[in-house]
Amino acid sequence: MTARSARWRDEFALLLQDDPEEPVALGRLIAVNALLLARALRGRAQPIVSYERHVCPPPGGR
Repeated sequence: MTARSARWRDEFALLLQDDPEEPVALGRLIAVNALLLARALRGRAQPIVSYERHVCPPPGGR
């Protein structure tokens, strides 16, 4: 229903209105979420966050 509503029609235009198998539907959901997130963040400064910095204990700490 959301994909067909007038408010979201443009954002969900790349979704086919078919009934795909579950793995295909999941892949499409992941792709659409990534595209919507990219569109929402377009033009904003993006800090690069190091994975290691956030999973390793700080120096001298636990």
